[in-house]
Amino acid sequence: MTTLFQEELICTMCGTKSGHTDMFSTNSFGSPDLDLRPPEMQRSTMDCWVQECPSCGYAYSSIEEKADNSEVTISSDAYVEILSGNLNGTLTGRFVKASLIAEQAADIDAAANYALSAAWAADDASNGTSANSCRHRAASLFKELLKMNDHSSEEAISIRTRMVDILRRSEQWEKAISLAETTLSQNVDPTIKSVLEFGISAASRHDAKCYTIDQALGEK
Repeated sequence: MTTLFQEELICTMCGTKSGHTDMFSTNSFGSPDLDLRPPEMQRSTMDCWVQECPSCGYAYSSIEEKADNSEVTISSDAYVEILSGNLNGTLTGRFVKASLIAEQAADIDAAANYALSAAWAADDASNGTSANSCRHRAASLFKELLKMNDHSSEEAISIRTRMVDILRRSEQWEKAISLAETTLSQNVDPTIKSVLEFGISAASRHDAKCYTIDQALGEK
């Protein structure tokens, strides 16, 4: 089960005190999606994954933690555009803000995962346009992250496998197929191989639907 609690936090940017929901623990049952979105019950805890100050709009894993260069980020055109746009006040917008802050702080791993979480939140809100945009951002950031990894490492292979699904779900068919084929040319384990082959098949038929790892393995 998921155990939540309420806490009062002080924003590191503006000093405003506000209430937030945090999580003691959760669990998950079932298969993750191909991009590793967790199943329930963990799936429903997304609102706890990032906090936002209701006063200045600073968004991060904790509003009491100051990310490097965050003053520059929250005053940037991209950040201000979210604060004044349709995504402000949404979970999608909160994750995009956190992604921008993490990117400026040179934490590309966190920036990429926040962008992907933003896409998941947009999916849940039936906002296909935002989901597509967030997946484009996530793919770009994961590509940057790959430059920091040995291309043959397990971490790099895992990142590329997730990217195949991100590219497919954002209808970047050729890029998804090309990346999957390149990754398959390496010595990948049977599960990764099956997932990549499933991704090629789905992208080839222009299928952008959400699938789980178990579904991909079940087709083999």
